[in-house]
Amino acid sequence: MLPLDGNRIAEAARRFLRRAGILSYLPEDAELRHNARQSLLDGMAYSVMPGFFNPFVSVFAIALGATNYMVGLLASLPALTGILGQAVGAYMANRSPRRLPVVLWWAFFNRIFFLLFALLPFLPVPRAWVFIAGVIIMNLPGSAAGLAWTSLMGKIFPPETRGQLFGERNALTGAVTIASTAVGGLLLAAIKFPYNYTFLNLVSFVFLMVSLYFLSTLHEKPSGDPDGTGSRAARGGKGMVAVAKQMYENRPYVTFVASMIVLQFGMAMPAAVYPILLVRMLHFSTAWIGAMATAGGLSSVLMYRFWGRFADRHGHRRTLTISTLVFPLGSLAYVFVHAPYTPSFIEFVFGMFAAGFNLSVFNYVLELAPPESSPTYIAAYNIATSLVVLVAPLVGVYVLTIASAHAALVAASVARLAGVTLLWVTGSGTPVGWRPRPAHTAAAR
Repeated sequence: MLPLDGNRIAEAARRFLRRAGILSYLPEDAELRHNARQSLLDGMAYSVMPGFFNPFVSVFAIALGATNYMVGLLASLPALTGILGQAVGAYMANRSPRRLPVVLWWAFFNRIFFLLFALLPFLPVPRAWVFIAGVIIMNLPGSAAGLAWTSLMGKIFPPETRGQLFGERNALTGAVTIASTAVGGLLLAAIKFPYNYTFLNLVSFVFLMVSLYFLSTLHEKPSGDPDGTGSRAARGGKGMVAVAKQMYENRPYVTFVASMIVLQFGMAMPAAVYPILLVRMLHFSTAWIGAMATAGGLSSVLMYRFWGRFADRHGHRRTLTISTLVFPLGSLAYVFVHAPYTPSFIEFVFGMFAAGFNLSVFNYVLELAPPESSPTYIAAYNIATSLVVLVAPLVGVYVLTIASAHAALVAASVARLAGVTLLWVTGSGTPVGWRPRPAHTAAAR
């Protein structure tokens, strides 16, 4: 039934994309256009879940009985399983001649958890702890799938098309997310607990399965070693040591990762402070929480195409550094929040710049990574920043406990300012004349 329904949906979506002029900038390459179209459909189906789930994950935990400490764990511990997922994803993507099967299997294991979340309020278990454990565990297959997916995108889409393509993709997926967030906030307010969260989680699961179908229709050519034996041998111990040495000698990559570690600490530090401040201290409703997420998503959607064209013209590094300028003010502005409509304005302004950051951060990592080693480069970046995300939210809750929520927000702003400064100090672009030294691995993709 799913392939049949998927075919009907795909045909309707193709007509819509043609009439809207979407992907019109792509060259006349049938496979490239097919992959771009299917990736858009995959992303749009997937994006229902972030709108229904992500803005309300801490609110759901609190409704299930989570304490402030548990909310802190919910914000930080998924990074620990994410680190394991990054290592698993890099290992499997490097050893496989095709990365799409790696993405599909791990994505399925991640998405099945939404059935558990739908049933959880009715199970005779410690619900808050089970929910937190589920979110933590599901991040392992989710991170493995995400790393393999990022590497797959770098493989099937040439660099000269990525800026506009992912700018357009992010705009469309963002539009779906903000619509879902707005609807989700209203449904949570209109439907009695816990049936409201059960309904949202079930609908999220259905759309995630539709997304998985479109993802499975991507066309990927196997890497140079058809049976994968040479790749497995070369990417064993010696191969990984060679890639690690290559990364260490890649000065633009090392300085970028160091800067992002500091910036991500400041970005992650208030992750658990926000829901505690807005829900427990200021008593904002789920409708207002949904409104602020909608505002941020809306401004991102409006800006993605701009940032895509900007990145194609000026490069992803410059896009990244310019888009981070407002980040230190994002958390600082919450110190002055008293009315429920204020966070929506903050998120609208912040989302305009977050669009450029989200578009360029992994594209820049792909630019710095030799194609045959991109999974390892992506994994190293993700593991480094995930270690920070593991600690930073707990630091934020600790500062909130010993001082105040406002003190935690100010500290986060200081850390963000330090990270932004490092990004600018280390340069606005890749040094002229730098070229990655070839790793001793198998043939390039």
